[in-house]
Amino acid sequence: MTDTSPTPLFILSFRQRDELAAIAAAAGWRVVAARRAAGVGRRFLGSGAPVAVIDARGSLSEGLDAAAALSGMIGSNGGAMLALVSRGDVDAIGRFYDAGATHFLASPFTEAEFVQALRFASRHAERMAGEWRASAPPDPLGWRLDLRSRTMVLTPAFARLLDIDEEPSPRALLRTLDAPERRAALTALRRLSPARHATAFAHDLHSVGRVVQHLQHDAKAGRIDALVEPLGSAPDSVAAMRDALSGTRDAGGARRWIDRRLVQTEGGPLTVLLVALNRFEVVNTAYGRAAGDGLLRAALRRIEEIVRETLERGALVARMGGSEYLVASEGVRERIDLAVEHIASALARPFVVGDSDRSAGLPYRHGGARRGG
Repeated sequence: MTDTSPTPLFILSFRQRDELAAIAAAAGWRVVAARRAAGVGRRFLGSGAPVAVIDARGSLSEGLDAAAALSGMIGSNGGAMLALVSRGDVDAIGRFYDAGATHFLASPFTEAEFVQALRFASRHAERMAGEWRASAPPDPLGWRLDLRSRTMVLTPAFARLLDIDEEPSPRALLRTLDAPERRAALTALRRLSPARHATAFAHDLHSVGRVVQHLQHDAKAGRIDALVEPLGSAPDSVAAMRDALSGTRDAGGARRWIDRRLVQTEGGPLTVLLVALNRFEVVNTAYGRAAGDGLLRAALRRIEEIVRETLERGALVARMGGSEYLVASEGVRERIDLAVEHIASALARPFVVGDSDRSAGLPYRHGGARRGG
């Protein structure tokens, strides 16, 4: 993508995300739109947008909380915040001003009025800090599809992340997704039309985690632009706690990774190792859950270190649940046997967690996986 890409715009709307995103996209902005306030500060900064839209219509308290969360970022970087409120909540405009909003629009309003409010906010941001976007990520993730020639180009960072060419075929990009996520991507693409300029879909991305792909259709130019936004956390609290504990891929992500590799290698050899810590429940019972959690993290670090030293780049390490881990690799058998030997040796050494010194015996099982097997 080139420097002529449209200016990014961040929208948080609890009820009308897609409608507002479509209007803004049709007016020329590259939209990153969210429906939930969780992580709003991180998502706003990640978007690189100088303007944030907080749509508090029907969700006044959530909108005020989001505005307050963004206030420091807007103020320190010279951006602008446009607050949308219901007609019955006009009295709350002062509270939004105190929370950091710079511009306001009360419903009902027309599409033209909304676009004009965006332009006023954007002009304000330009005057306040013309260099604000220098704080945006320098190497974004995304792609562009020319609908006339059916040619595609990826940003260099996205191509490196996926380990594919910067100018792949659309089919090659789709093959980086597993089957359910591929269907979600195709459904999102079909939603785009001259009447609907923007949409989004979410999926897991290897080494990044959960991402949202924001799609925008430029009918005049005959192309689709996608901005890939890393969310950086799991979509639910249980998964978030599991990821915080293990710092690695979970069982569901591991299955998707293995399925994708089997498709990419067309049934070629893929070795999967299942590593299980013995007597782990004894540690939990005798020393408490905090000691058990520390043991799991320490074991994970040892496994990851061995994998980095002995197997090829991109080998998978996942925590499957409880005290079980999975390692998957396309490497040669000699290196895999070496990794098994080193993992067994590393996990047989004593662990020190807090003031406790515990040994964890290691039974392990390993075998090859092929398509359909």
